[in-house]
Amino acid sequence: MIGNPQITDERFENLLNNLQAEEEQIKYLKSLNDYEPANGLNNMPNDLQIEEKNNIPETLEDIIINQRITKKYEIHPSSREQFKISKGYIEFRDVCKSYKMGENKIIAADNMSFEIEKNEFCVIVGPSGAGKTTLLNMLGGMDSCDSGVISLDGINISAMSERQLTDYRRYDVGFVFQFYNLIQNLTALENVELAVEICKEPLNPKEMLNAVGLSNRMNNFPAQLSGGEQQRVAIARALAKNPKILLCDEPTGALDYSTGKHILKLLKESCQKTGKTVIVITHNHAISLMADRVMHIKNGHIENIERNLNPLSIEEIEW
Repeated sequence: MIGNPQITDERFENLLNNLQAEEEQIKYLKSLNDYEPANGLNNMPNDLQIEEKNNIPETLEDIIINQRITKKYEIHPSSREQFKISKGYIEFRDVCKSYKMGENKIIAADNMSFEIEKNEFCVIVGPSGAGKTTLLNMLGGMDSCDSGVISLDGINISAMSERQLTDYRRYDVGFVFQFYNLIQNLTALENVELAVEICKEPLNPKEMLNAVGLSNRMNNFPAQLSGGEQQRVAIARALAKNPKILLCDEPTGALDYSTGKHILKLLKESCQKTGKTVIVITHNHAISLMADRVMHIKNGHIENIERNLNPLSIEEIEW
């Protein structure tokens, strides 16, 4: 046990004892202000609120981050969440979000709590206005929660600044929208190439387009492609970023039945072959049969979460 009387939170004490050299955690710290742990406290960003304490007992003289020794310091309680490692790969804890529409207050998320594991294909179902898109926007860093904690791979997204959220969206999240959002005066290949220009470890754009079956359509503009082909370009664009998670907002909503099934098959294969965590929101309950995890949302509440141990292939599903 650590003998410092100023640190009495047992969970925080265990966290400090178990901090390991997790690459993504250190990347996050560095992104705050090019922080290098070995340089001591002088280069620590202000928003970490770390104060030097000369009276900390010898057992706390060194805190190890990334297996490098720093000066002795105490982490302010308000900064603990930035170091807290969640249970699931994706975790929502008591997340609330509301909007004002005139005199009315719309509750979009009402104490949402759930976990999603790495490499899962998760389907979120619910009627229009249930809060599905709000959930996706908060997880994707495009919207913020009013309260609660949202984390991905142990990093507290809900505590990030706007600058940090920009980096998060750029490097960690791939988006697939219902209406494709392609740039009309760029070819399919150029749309994908543009996305990878801002990424750290992107995948080859031509290989991604080939993977979604568009090897012979790379030089076509969006207006020359069908709806299904445009959605495949959007999927290739998202995958080429090499993100941690793929967020899909009604990806088949504007497509016909057979094309929609083909797109869903592509998304499921992306999850299986690349190891990405894929989250699809839809109002079509039949799609849930192909998911590893199904979440039912209504009126901002998580009504039910199901684990599907034997998901069906898309060919077996009819609606």
